Amino acid sequence: MSVKPNAKLQHVKNAKNTKNANAIIIFGVLALLLFIIAMVLTFSRGQENQTSCAGKLNNNIKYNCYLSYALKSGNATICNELNSTYANDCILYVATNYSSVNDCNLIGNKTVKQNCIFNLSILKNNPGYCSYLDANAYSQCIYNDAKAENFTNYALCNKITNSSQKNICLSTYYFKLTYSSGGNYCGYITNKPNYSVLYNMIYFTNQNITAINNAYQYTYYNITPYAYCVSYVAYISKNQNLCSTLNSSNNTLCKSAFTQKILNTSISNVKNECLNQNATLRSLCLYSIEIYTATTSKNVSECMQINNTMYQYSCISNIAQTYNDLNYCTYINNDSARYDCNLLLGNYS
Repeated sequence: MSVKPNAKLQHVKNAKNTKNANAIIIFGVLALLLFIIAMVLTFSRGQENQTSCAGKLNNNIKYNCYLSYALKSGNATICNELNSTYANDCILYVATNYSSVNDCNLIGNKTVKQNCIFNLSILKNNPGYCSYLDANAYSQCIYNDAKAENFTNYALCNKITNSSQKNICLSTYYFKLTYSSGGNYCGYITNKPNYSVLYNMIYFTNQNITAINNAYQYTYYNITPYAYCVSYVAYISKNQNLCSTLNSSNNTLCKSAFTQKILNTSISNVKNECLNQNATLRSLCLYSIEIYTATTSKNVSECMQINNTMYQYSCISNIAQTYNDLNYCTYINNDSARYDCNLLLGNYS
């Protein structure tokens, strides 16, 4: 039986299509196999390299090796190949890099875990992370967030559960509100000597030589944050009558604002003004000059020449805070004062 020309042509076309289809299938299978082989090789190579980390004899090299793979993969559990101290630090880096509070919870050391969540809360501007902590750490976490916002967020201040920290936050907030609005919110500020609040206020205003001083000196003379605020309002409003609401050294501080013209004057003129004050304020004023000159020149040796240890520590702390350098705190040989110096720069360890 003879095949018609058209039928013969169709048969050839079908055979050709079948051949092409088979070629496509074979190519697809080969491509898939090559992809799988490549993935296996890549995975095996990664496993081999990661496994090689275990053979590192130096702990720091081993740490960097595992940390590198953990950061690349975003897998914090890789850090568990290290001993606990290195593992916790490794997880901290990964959690911070990937903003993962769940990774923070993998950290075995309570303090490091808290610091991890503290960091995320600030970096992500999300106080909600603080809820992963216990009550005491929660308050510290919220306080850190408030401090990161320079104590300008009333809602955050109000969430702080620790009364001392809340007092610092709210008092600083109301002083800044007084400063920025030109109003008088001093009545909301603590009227008890408080170093931390005074430091925030003095550092914030920083308008003259007395403002540059470390708050240790004001606290030593029982000057309160409330009185500092009233003195400031009295000065800017040119209303010396406000000083009459204060007593003792607080009253003296307030009135001195009207007699000392420190801005844009020479140190010798400032010293002369100091000598015109009463004995209490004279001492405070003269020590202020020594601290100011030491801070300006970043010269710790000038601080050490001050014949009062409290003012020495105050001077060194002031340099550390002004230039944001913890290394200066190491010059303080008193454990408590050195801790306070570190605290000023946010080092809670």
